[in-house]
Amino acid sequence: MPVWIAFFLFSWGPATGAGAQEVDAVQWLDDVSHIISSRDREIFRSLSEDRQRQRFIEVFWKRLDQDPSTERNEFREEHYRRLEYARKHFANARPGDKTDRGRIYILHGEPDERLRFASSRTPMDAEIVQDAISGNTVSAVPETLHIPDSEMWTYRYLSGLENLRGPMDVLFMRVSAADARQIYQVRHMRGRFMGQSRLNTLLYQNNGLFNGTGSLGQDFRMVYAGTPRFINPLGFLSELQRDVEQFPYTDIAHAANEMLRSPGDLMEERHQRWRQLREEVRTGVYFETFPASLDYFFLRSASGYTYIPLHISVPGPALDSVEELTLLFEMRRGGQLVAQFGDKVSLATADRQQVRFEGLNYQTRIAVQPGLHQMDLHVIDRVSRRMRLLSQTVQVPDLSTPNFNLSSLVLCKSVLDQASARLKMAHHQRDWVTFSSLNPLKVDQRLLVPAAQSHFRRKDVLTVFFEVYEPVLKSDKPDLQVQMRLLQDGRPVAVSRAVELRHLTEDELVKVSYASGISIAHLKPGDYRVQVQVHDRIGDRQIVRESGFSIL
Repeated sequence: MPVWIAFFLFSWGPATGAGAQEVDAVQWLDDVSHIISSRDREIFRSLSEDRQRQRFIEVFWKRLDQDPSTERNEFREEHYRRLEYARKHFANARPGDKTDRGRIYILHGEPDERLRFASSRTPMDAEIVQDAISGNTVSAVPETLHIPDSEMWTYRYLSGLENLRGPMDVLFMRVSAADARQIYQVRHMRGRFMGQSRLNTLLYQNNGLFNGTGSLGQDFRMVYAGTPRFINPLGFLSELQRDVEQFPYTDIAHAANEMLRSPGDLMEERHQRWRQLREEVRTGVYFETFPASLDYFFLRSASGYTYIPLHISVPGPALDSVEELTLLFEMRRGGQLVAQFGDKVSLATADRQQVRFEGLNYQTRIAVQPGLHQMDLHVIDRVSRRMRLLSQTVQVPDLSTPNFNLSSLVLCKSVLDQASARLKMAHHQRDWVTFSSLNPLKVDQRLLVPAAQSHFRRKDVLTVFFEVYEPVLKSDKPDLQVQMRLLQDGRPVAVSRAVELRHLTEDELVKVSYASGISIAHLKPGDYRVQVQVHDRIGDRQIVRESGFSIL
């Protein structure tokens, strides 16, 4: 039995409340059939007591929770919303959540674009081809291509996947299981033995899909998954019929397998990868160090946890000969591991000029309870046997109290809208990483890129982001006066007005987010401080926070 589930089942105290309720094990497994890992499914089936099953379910959802710092479990809520939608809208010969469309919808949500095509017949021109068996040149008989009811879903970006980035098309056709097998059979045939006569035998046998069989009442089967290359089903079927040898069956199989993988299996792989990386660090011998930095900030959540956005950066010149970097992060409180992640960042096929200019900027975020913690980050280049260990003790503040308070000041060198950042990440295929898939620092649709070690150049625009917590409200609105100054040796050298980004009142959390961009082109190189002063005019309270930075 895995360590996490053994600890979970045998170390917790007696179940209370919902934990003592009867669990419908069959129904729950059916509800999570697309997202649970195969190992977790076996463990759950082996449990004989409702108390153990209920505890398993609680930890299952907690592990998948994308934002553990809040009381709500957004992942669970969204899963059941998708499940209900799939069962209602995609049911046909099978329950809606057991169809191909239902599974894709449950795993990836509503597509950015959904096109529907009605059944149609299209005449196909005869082609002059060479029979692979006889070697004779023959003319194929013109046929009418029957296109069944179809749907094409387009996802501009798919999050949470290990290898796929960028836009993806998924083509569904209302075909029978036998028809779908014929498509798969043709799609996976290789070699030059496939002549037109052999292809026609597969396509038209048993008066099948391409010879006018009606599609009403049949399931929509997934017949294509991959990068956008067809504007309608005719393009897919025409290319499939015309040039089987060049058809991208390998890419399709890879994309389909990736899209259909369970989040539970992906999580198991990430945990396994973390264990392997930890073993590499423990047993490896490293001779040199190289520059890397870790910046972190403290933000409030709606629960007792404190958000800690992490920003790992490596300067471009240090990456000249690096093909892959290993990142391993661990955070402990009282000797107990409370947060960790591991990842490998590939630079093997990256644009070296761009890497040298941009460097590596890797973001993620964790949520921990307040208190004294030990933070350790290993950045490793295994080929050159170089490693940088960044280790420090961190006092995580308690920002959850109902007192008037202010977050860390996050000093950013750029702020990107989410759409352009996704395009950038998709274009580089993770060869050059600006944002990881592990929850970058995001406000509304903006992604923040903190400056490494708060170092700026005069050509940069210094953007300061911060949050104000628990101001007094009047008619559900705060009245805050915010002043921001740049100081050098205690003297003001610049003043800026902060712009309110968002006012949020949710789950008894009241916070107001601010950001301000300041030009520093006129300032001389040296050390400076940002000072933010917030006055709550309704509650007549004031708070001041400062953060240092340098101009190179």
